[in-house]
Amino acid sequence: MNAGSILAGIIFLALGIFVCQQAIQLSLGQASRPGPGFVPFGLGSVLILLSLLYLVPGFRAFKQEEDLHPSPGLIRTLLAIGILCLFSAILSWLGYLVSTLLLFLLWLMLMERKKWPMAVGLAGLALVFVYFFNLLFSIQLPRGIIRGL
Repeated sequence: MNAGSILAGIIFLALGIFVCQQAIQLSLGQASRPGPGFVPFGLGSVLILLSLLYLVPGFRAFKQEEDLHPSPGLIRTLLAIGILCLFSAILSWLGYLVSTLLLFLLWLMLMERKKWPMAVGLAGLALVFVYFFNLLFSIQLPRGIIRGL
């Protein structure tokens, strides 16, 4: 089992804990009269149990492995998650169009290994399509710094 599988197990464990915590806020009710949080709490508990059953053998196998270098797939996955987190962080401040342009530029240059002239051209083309899609369907997306345009 590699580091990526362990990371996936940890993410599912955290998701299960989050679901259980939110279900408790909804009220579990009583055994004779379950509340609205009863089923989500049960599902979150099952998710926690399954993730622990998945993680325990994974940690044992991970400790026995000699090679602790991350795989290229893991690095690529973490880079993709980082780019998407950056996109969500700057979306409301810069606006949808500028954020999308930056997302495409970063994705094409870092993930797809395109040279910058090709990346700028493709990102610009994607921006034009996104703009006309928004114009055609009258979608209200965050305008950010281009609020007056």
